[in-house]
Amino acid sequence: MMEIVIRLENFYFAYNKSGLVLQDIDLEIKKGSFTVVAGPSGAGKTTFLRLITGLAFPTCGTLALWGKSGTQELQTQRKRIGCMIETPALFPSLCAHQNMEVQRLQRGIPDKTVIDKCLHMVHLED
Repeated sequence: MMEIVIRLENFYFAYNKSGLVLQDIDLEIKKGSFTVVAGPSGAGKTTFLRLITGLAFPTCGTLALWGKSGTQELQTQRKRIGCMIETPALFPSLCAHQNMEVQRLQRGIPDKTVIDKCLHMVHLED
């Protein structure tokens, strides 16, 4: 049996009472699968990703990441996700290491060596 990474049940999102963006989504994404989110401008692709990553919250429905669905559990599981939605939130006046330090602190990653490891992996240590 394959592990389910993302599960949505009866998932809805509205900006206000008349602005329904996503409705009645039931979805399972299994570990190792390849999933494409496609649609025209305004279809809700970015909103969907913002909901998964915790940058927005559903109007109703259930979201589970790696089988965890409580508020605190979702926050813990979201630390396993790497996602860049639209324009990256970078500070142009900071170097790569400093920008990654900002991201590390925002995500509560305690290991300070992870930045050097990542920069080395992509040959950007200088």
